[in-house]
Amino acid sequence: MDAMKPIDQWNRRARYLLLVLDPEGRDSPVARARARLQRWRELLTLLGAAARELRAIAHPPGLVRGPVGEAVAAHERGCLVLSSPVGDGKTSGAAWRAYHARGPVVWLDAARVGQCRQEQQHAQWLAQCRTADLVVLDDLGAPGSFGTYETPRVVAILTALAARPERSIVTTN
Repeated sequence: MDAMKPIDQWNRRARYLLLVLDPEGRDSPVARARARLQRWRELLTLLGAAARELRAIAHPPGLVRGPVGEAVAAHERGCLVLSSPVGDGKTSGAAWRAYHARGPVVWLDAARVGQCRQEQQHAQWLAQCRTADLVVLDDLGAPGSFGTYETPRVVAILTALAARPERSIVTTN
């Protein structure tokens, strides 16, 4: 009977290795790891300057406990506005939600939206707001996001976010 124990152990290890090394299956650990890595690459490219926030929430403790963390974790539909002093974790919470989104994510910096002088780019952002799983408008009210020429561009994005039933997050101080 003891002679069978190493064979059974080897069989368990062999089954595990076959599962892990099978890159063909959609649900194999290798396929899931590749999908997760691709998601990271997409989000890091998309977030630009906010990418450090995504890296921060990926490591323990992840999403910080508190009012912002609870609001973001519970957010399922509609537009969530996070308004609090600098350093309360609004952008980190939005990055956490972006990482956990099921589909395309649009991350817009409010100052960049306000200062955009290309109508085509602005129209593209508005179109993306209609189709994305999650849209984040970060740092509303920051210099460059308000003014005679900037406000209409930012308001158009805010109006699009308010009209969509899917998740949207707006952060502001």
